[in-house]
Amino acid sequence: MPPGIPFIIGNEAAERFSFYGMRTILVVFMVKYLWLMGDTPGEPMSGAEASERYHMFTGFVYLTPFIGAMLADFFFGKYRVIIWLSLIYCLGHGALALMGFVGKAEMWLSLGLWLIIFGSGGIKPCVSAHVGDQFGTGNQHLLTKIFNWFYFSINLGAFVSSLLTPWLLEWYGPHIAFGVPGLLMLIATICFWSGRYRFVHIEAKSAVRDIVSAGGRLQSQVGNWISFSVVAAAMVILLVAVVLIFNELIGRVFGDPVTIRSLSKVEIITIGLGLLLLFVRKSYFAATYRSLKELIKWEWVSALLKLSIIYLFVAMFWALFDQTGSSWVLQAEDMDRKFLGITWLPSQIQALNPILILTFIPLFTYFLYPAVDKVFKLTPLRKIGGGLFIMVIAFAVVAFAQEKIDAGGSPSISWQLIAYVIITASEVMVSIVCLEFSYTQAPRPMKSFVMALFFGSVFLGNIFTAKVNKLIQVKQPPGLVWNEMNSDSKRIAGYDQITGTADDIEIIDEDEMVFAGKEQLDSLLERLQKEISDNQYEALKADEGNAIVGAVMDPWGNPYRYSMINRLRCRITSTGPDEKYMTRWDQGAILQMNLPKSDDQKESWLSVLHPESSWIEKRKAELGIQTEAEKVESGASITTEYFVGGQIKLEGAPYFWFFTKVMLAAAILFLIVALFYKPRTYIYEDDEDSPDRQ
Repeated sequence: MPPGIPFIIGNEAAERFSFYGMRTILVVFMVKYLWLMGDTPGEPMSGAEASERYHMFTGFVYLTPFIGAMLADFFFGKYRVIIWLSLIYCLGHGALALMGFVGKAEMWLSLGLWLIIFGSGGIKPCVSAHVGDQFGTGNQHLLTKIFNWFYFSINLGAFVSSLLTPWLLEWYGPHIAFGVPGLLMLIATICFWSGRYRFVHIEAKSAVRDIVSAGGRLQSQVGNWISFSVVAAAMVILLVAVVLIFNELIGRVFGDPVTIRSLSKVEIITIGLGLLLLFVRKSYFAATYRSLKELIKWEWVSALLKLSIIYLFVAMFWALFDQTGSSWVLQAEDMDRKFLGITWLPSQIQALNPILILTFIPLFTYFLYPAVDKVFKLTPLRKIGGGLFIMVIAFAVVAFAQEKIDAGGSPSISWQLIAYVIITASEVMVSIVCLEFSYTQAPRPMKSFVMALFFGSVFLGNIFTAKVNKLIQVKQPPGLVWNEMNSDSKRIAGYDQITGTADDIEIIDEDEMVFAGKEQLDSLLERLQKEISDNQYEALKADEGNAIVGAVMDPWGNPYRYSMINRLRCRITSTGPDEKYMTRWDQGAILQMNLPKSDDQKESWLSVLHPESSWIEKRKAELGIQTEAEKVESGASITTEYFVGGQIKLEGAPYFWFFTKVMLAAAILFLIVALFYKPRTYIYEDDEDSPDRQ
C-alpha cells in the first residue's frame, strides 16, 4: 500500500465529519437559534428562508469544484491546493463558532458559509484524484480496495457527525456544535500535512501553455494570461445568462418573473468587463479559439452536450434528495420521533443515509442488479430512470406523512425511516450509476471536466430548490422588518402608502403591533381560544375552525380564513386592504398551544450525559424571554403572534406534492430522452489521441 494512503483516509474521515456535522444542524440553527445569538433577540427565521439559504450553500459547494480543479491541474498542484483551501475551510468553521461573541451573528454566519464553500468545494475534486496519484503500475491492483476504504471513511464521518452535532447543539449550544466540526477539520488538515513527505506529488501542468504550444498562435506569456482572462470572462457571461433564464423560468411558475432589469451592479459590471475584454483583445481570443479548435474535436463537444442533457434530469434528483437536510428536518419537528427507546432529534434522522449507502451498494451490485438483469436488461440509463421514479415514491411517502401532520396528527418517524430507505435506493441508482456512466461516456482528455460537470448538476438542483423556497415567501410591508426599522418610526403607511389613514400599521414595541381590524380580530381570537381550550388545547380541524372564523367579516367585507398548521399551531388570516390572499398586506395571527411534556419525553437513559436544561432554554432565560418550562409551569396555555405579511405561499403537504409532481414529470421526460440517447463508450484503445496508440 502506498505510504501516503493512511494520511489521506484519516484526512477524509475527519473532513467529512466536519462538513456533514456542520451542514446537518444548519437549518435547525437558522430557524431556532440564530435569532437568539445577539445581545437582544431578533426575529426568528422562517423554515422557507432557512431552506433557501441551506440549498444556496449546498449548491455553491458543488460549483466551486470547478475552481479547485483549475487551480490544482493548471497552476499549483493538488497537494498545495488541498492544504491552502483546508486552512480557509478551518477559518470558515471558526467564523461559525464565533457567532454571538462579537458583531452580528448573521455576518459571521455568511462569512463562515462562504469560506466553507470555497474550502470544501475547492478540495472536493482534488482529494479523490490525489488518491489515484499514489498508484502506479506496480500497485494498481490495490486501487479498488483503497477507494472502498476511502468511500467508507466518507460515510463513517457523515454517520458519526450526523448523530453527534445535533446533540451538541441541543445541549451545549452553537459554539460547541460548530466548534467541534472545526476542530475535526483542523485535525484533518494536520493529518494531511503530516503525510507531505510520503505522498506522490503530481505537478500542475499549464493548460494555457499547452494551448499556445499546440496552436503556435500566441508568443508572449502576457498574451497567454490575457487570452485566458478572455475565455474566463466569456464563461462568466454565459453563466450569468443561464442563471437569468433559469430564474425567469422558475419565477414565472410562481408569478414573480425575473427580467434583465433586475440585474445587480456586480453582474452588470461583470458583463461589461467581459465584453470589453472580448473587444479589446479579440485577436488573442481568435488565436486561442483556433488553437482550441485544433485540440478539441466536435465529437468530444457532442459527447459533453449529450451528457449535459442527462445532467438536467439528475439535477432534479438532487433538488429533492438534498431536502433531507432541510424540509425533511423541519417535518421531523412535528413527528413522534421516539424509536428504539430514544426520542431522536430532528437533525439526527439524517444519520440513516450513510449507513444505508454502505449496505445498499454491495446489495445492489452483487444481488439485485444481477437478478433483475436475468429478466430485464439493465443499462445505466434504465437504472437512472428507475432511480428517478423511486425518488417520486420517496417524496410521496413524506407528502402522505405531512398530510397527517396538517390534519392535526403526530405520525411516527417511521414514515421518514421508510422514505430514507427508498430515497437511498434512488441515490444508488442515480448518483452512483451516473458517475460511472459519465466516466465511460467522456472522451479521455475531458474525463476530469465531465466529473466537474456532474457536480454542476448538484449545484443546479439545489439552486432550483432554493429559488422555489425564495419565491414562496410572502414579503412584509416596507419598514416592518424589525432589524431594519428606525426606532423613531412608530407608524408605517399601509396599502395606500399614505401615513395617517385607516390602514396604517402602528408599532407599539417589538412584540406588539396595531392594524386595521385588530380589535375585531382579538374578539375572534378570544372565541377561538375558548374552543381550543375546550378541545384539550389542540388546534381545531380545518372545517371546524373555518365554521367559526368564516362567519366573521374583516373591515374590508371579506371573511377571515382559518388554517391548521399542525396539532399545536393554527393561523387566522384576513386578506387585508388589497383583498388578495397571500400578499404582503395579509393580516392575522398565529396561535401556538403550549402543553406540558409527557412523562416519556422527560427522561431517557441519555439524560445522564447532558445538562438538566437545553442551551436554548438557558439562552432565553438570559435574554428575558419566556422559556418553554415557564410556559407550561402552570399548565397548558396559548400564545398569540400577530403578523402583517411574511407568510408562506406553499407549505405543508402541497409543498411536498409540488416536488413530487415535478420529479414525476422529469422521470417521464427522461424515459423519452433515454429512448433516443445513443451511448458511446470511450476507452483508451478507442481514443485516437491516446499516447498508447501508434
